[in-house]
Amino acid sequence: MKGNFLKSILYSYGSVIFTSLMGFITLPLSLNYFGKDLFGLFSITNDTLAYLALFNFGIPWATATIFAKLLNYRAQKELLFKSLKLLFLLCLVMACVVSVVTFLYPNWIHFIAQINTNILPLAKLFISISVVFFIIRLPFSLFGQLLIFINRVYISKIIDILSSMLTFSSLLVVIYFKLSLVQYAIINGFISLIPLFLSIIFFMRIWRREALSNLVYNSEDTSYRHLMSSSFYFFLNGVGGLIIWNTDSLVISHYLGLGETAEYAVMFKFFTILFMIITQIMNVVNPLFPKFIKENKRDKLSQLFNVLIRIFPVVGGFILIVIFGFFKEFVILWTHNSNIFIGSLSCFAMGLYCYFLCSSIVPYSAVVSLNYAKEIYKLTLLEAIANLVLSIYLVTKIGVAGVVFGTLIAHVATMFILVPLKLDKLMPNLFKFDFFFVIKHFLFVITPVSFMIYYLNMYSFNLMKFLLFILVFAFYFFASSIIVGKKNILEILQLIKVLK
Repeated sequence: MKGNFLKSILYSYGSVIFTSLMGFITLPLSLNYFGKDLFGLFSITNDTLAYLALFNFGIPWATATIFAKLLNYRAQKELLFKSLKLLFLLCLVMACVVSVVTFLYPNWIHFIAQINTNILPLAKLFISISVVFFIIRLPFSLFGQLLIFINRVYISKIIDILSSMLTFSSLLVVIYFKLSLVQYAIINGFISLIPLFLSIIFFMRIWRREALSNLVYNSEDTSYRHLMSSSFYFFLNGVGGLIIWNTDSLVISHYLGLGETAEYAVMFKFFTILFMIITQIMNVVNPLFPKFIKENKRDKLSQLFNVLIRIFPVVGGFILIVIFGFFKEFVILWTHNSNIFIGSLSCFAMGLYCYFLCSSIVPYSAVVSLNYAKEIYKLTLLEAIANLVLSIYLVTKIGVAGVVFGTLIAHVATMFILVPLKLDKLMPNLFKFDFFFVIKHFLFVITPVSFMIYYLNMYSFNLMKFLLFILVFAFYFFASSIIVGKKNILEILQLIKVLK
């Protein structure tokens, strides 16, 4: 298992580094070729597709978690076929719903955003083509999730690398031949099918080779009832997560316009790249939660949890420093467009959001991986509602920054506090989240560092400012090591031994 874990970590970070590099190159190319408004259209189209993904009803996640617990080939096969039947049926329903809405409401695009009339026909066609290819891809996304839960994360990441290469290639073709946004949607749509077919091929070969066929299984584990009841709670959590992560651009486009949406999309792209790099370890660790429980290795699981809840807040603080301290200079260098900078207040709020998000991701991942999604769906929906209400209110008061602050406040008031408490209630004495550690780290490390960056941001970037930022980083890691403590640092350095 240790070999697979290390291989998965290596390929996960290799994938993120490569796809991030592709993202860094692709974003300015797209922005400068298509323009600010059409780049904003990219953002709201992706958010729209994310909402349509609700039609999968949480079945891919539910199937993967149930599949990982089944050891019998016949049981897994039965579960797989039932899942695919449901997904194809749901895609058919989605296609019918989209067709009816399009027919009854010719101006349906105004439900998504307020778009200038001069690009309205182009925007409608671009979104329509994107939706068609999305419906085609949706059922087959199940296999990528299954690859992760059969401990083949590294294969999934290789496919991710190929996918980003193909997407980048399609953009280069469009730029070279001076094609339109619609032609880009068609080319990229066909290319996006290739990674899906590869996921199916790899999964089928591995599954048939490793599955066992001589074990007795409970037919209830593969029943439609069990599958739908499990997926229902993943669906509700998905609704909450969707509102939290994919509504901001829609709110901004409605109240401020596509230009401000583009500014937010650039910052959010920067944030998600950093966040993905940091949290790749959770994609590898998630399957270990049910595995250790099944093997009754509770001590190792508890040790792993205690190590991770100290690593991630410190790493989240590092991201805060990068976003708050360097995003302005970086985005100008990155896009060659000073008008795309969103503002320091938004950067501070996004950095702080990332800090608390990193602090809460470990208990949340434990809850979901152990198939307790049904226990926290109300919390996810509560965060989503609070986020939407606060974002709409604050965007009218302080602009784009209000949306980010709405997301931050909603997360801290709900998921950051309540999910660890719920996890401790579900599995007493196994997962103990150390709130006191996060509070100490926030008060005595994050707060003074934020003030330092605030004053440094008043000056233009030069060699002296760069040297002072190095001192800020040094202070941050030194102060964080004191808060973490020597004993916990030794446990962190021995993390790999937990996974033997």
